[in-house]
Amino acid sequence: SVRPEPGSNSPISIEKSDMLILKHLTRKLILTMKFQKRKIRCETHQFWISLS
Repeated sequence: SVRPEPGSNSPISIEKSDMLILKHLTRKLILTMKFQKRKIRCETHQFWISLS
């Protein structure tokens, strides 16, 4: 995270923005994982259909 300017005592706002970035990345990761899961499930389904 970015260091606050000397003399300014606002590390809180910086931590907040870090948290927001972290939340955003986590959400993105979860969405990606969900998407991958759905994709895999779909491909597995297609695979079973092609076998039967």
